[in-house]
Amino acid sequence: MHINDLLKQAVVRGASDLHIMAGVAPLLRINGELTSLNFPLFTADNTLELARQILNTEKLNVLEQFGEVDLSTECQGLGYFRVKKLIGSSLVPGTQLVNLLLKAETPLVKM
Repeated sequence: MHINDLLKQAVVRGASDLHIMAGVAPLLRINGELTSLNFPLFTADNTLELARQILNTEKLNVLEQFGEVDLSTECQGLGYFRVKKLIGSSLVPGTQLVNLLLKAETPLVKM
């Protein structure tokens, strides 16, 4: 699975947030309410793979060192998304990535 597939679902459904956590299916926040997507429960490996799809080496190192990282990412054709909180206990495969929260973001106007 690719992170862009989940972001597309979030945009189509008008979600403000996408929550990804090991042990549960992906969640969308729509009008303040959390709604589960019809996906299998994510494993620690699933969450780690999704994180690696949006993190470069520098950000992976920050996550590994501090257990948390903030950044923005772009999904072609859908817009920009802020990774509000990415928390992990370790980047060792099999450990739980606690929370990946993506929020739709308005891009800055380039001048």
